[in-house]
Amino acid sequence: MNAHPAPGRDQLGLIQVFRALAALMVVFGHAQHHAILAAEKAGMSFRPSHLIPWEAGVDLFFVISGFIIVHASRTLFGQDGATRIFMVRRLIRIVPLYWLCATAYLLISRQFGSAGSQIPQDGWGIVASYLFWPVDLFRDGHARPFYDLGWTLNYEMFFYFAFALSLGLRRQQAVLVMGSLMLAFVGLGLLVPGLPVPLRFWSQPIILEFVLGMALAEAFNRGIRLPGRIAIPIALIGLALLLADPAGITAKPETVILPNDITRLLALGLPTGLILAGLVLWQTPAQGPSSPLAQLAIRLGDASYALYLVHPFVIVAWRKLWFAAGLHQALGLWAWLASAVVLSTLVAWLTYRLFERPVTSWLTRQLVTRPGMAVTVR
Repeated sequence: MNAHPAPGRDQLGLIQVFRALAALMVVFGHAQHHAILAAEKAGMSFRPSHLIPWEAGVDLFFVISGFIIVHASRTLFGQDGATRIFMVRRLIRIVPLYWLCATAYLLISRQFGSAGSQIPQDGWGIVASYLFWPVDLFRDGHARPFYDLGWTLNYEMFFYFAFALSLGLRRQQAVLVMGSLMLAFVGLGLLVPGLPVPLRFWSQPIILEFVLGMALAEAFNRGIRLPGRIAIPIALIGLALLLADPAGITAKPETVILPNDITRLLALGLPTGLILAGLVLWQTPAQGPSSPLAQLAIRLGDASYALYLVHPFVIVAWRKLWFAAGLHQALGLWAWLASAVVLSTLVAWLTYRLFERPVTSWLTRQLVTRPGMAVTVR
């Protein structure tokens, strides 16, 4: 193990590739779900792929998030104004596109879709959804906002606020304090029944996936690299665990919401963390320019947040058009699924280039990079 190599950018590009992969896993899983529902409605047969638990894309996102936040904040620890700058940057990054998609979903569902009847007429619940505050809006024991993809952002925002408070410490101390805090929350959830909904939500073991990413970032920032004979087996063990699916997650009915419990942490979070750790810490020789395919994956990683948020609109609209044109009979549902993933990717890229990136840049110039505010975090 080499503890002091020269820092490189190859692993950071790899993080972007994994962000793209995580988003595509979520899109593919959701597209399969819609294909199953469409097949049942049309009296067709559709056999979904259970190669891996596609839900693991979310867990990979969480591990990556823990890594990125620690690594990108390495110049902020102990700096004056770091907490404010960090939170402003995170809010700029998360809020505009989410609010846009959530509002579009709310309006479209109530005006045109049958899903409109499924959105509770709960004023506080709607407001809480915009504020990333966990509420059991659907009264089914699962805290999630009306645009239910936002449940992951409720965890992200909890992590961001807790992390922001740690920025007054040195990096190593902050990682230790954050890890201890997350463990304490999980312990609270396990030991104290009947917690209020927000505490019950935040104390689910899935939050420890952020800790896995933070620990990986700390190792990376300390210059720890692993030779291939160690790094590759670590990644392969993670992949084998994911493919084996010992918890039987791929066999669950499509209507069952996967709990964010210790089983998910061990079955999805730990394997994805091992895969990421093995590849990110792999001591590889310096490489030349990346291949065009790798560059494309990195660019898709830039648009992964947009892909996560906009793909439900694309999937539903494309399914309706596909069936209206009779293509389900001519080409089948696997052709629809493949085209839905590609189309979602294209729409996400346009959303990133035309909305997310310019809005983020403009708000950053207005709120963060004014004179006297030179400390920034990407």
